[in-house]
Amino acid sequence: MIIYNEPSSRFLEHILDNDIGYVLQKNAQHLMNKSILARELRSWENSLPQMAKVLRDADVKDNMHILLEYKLPSTEKRIDFLIAGHDKKGRKNAVIVELKQWQKAKVEKGDGIVRTFLGG
Repeated sequence: MIIYNEPSSRFLEHILDNDIGYVLQKNAQHLMNKSILARELRSWENSLPQMAKVLRDADVKDNMHILLEYKLPSTEKRIDFLIAGHDKKGRKNAVIVELKQWQKAKVEKGDGIVRTFLGG
């Protein structure tokens, strides 16, 4: 299940109009019959505008799609943010982003390893 699948230009419009939280709430209710917790809504409203800045800075073209809250089949795991599209040679590509609300993090030895404070 995916609660958001829109072209990158539409995602940026939802961010600029401050509608992204409303759209995600509405989609979750409609597609999953699920109410969104206030903390999850806050998390989206804090993280997604930051991702919009990344997309604008990277000059992501409109042929890219933004998928949010993709639930992996046969699990309870979800992908927070996925960018999907084609490269200049027409090959399919995707970038998966795990969104976090960390204040600070340090890079550690090893591929993709970070250290952060998690409330105790």
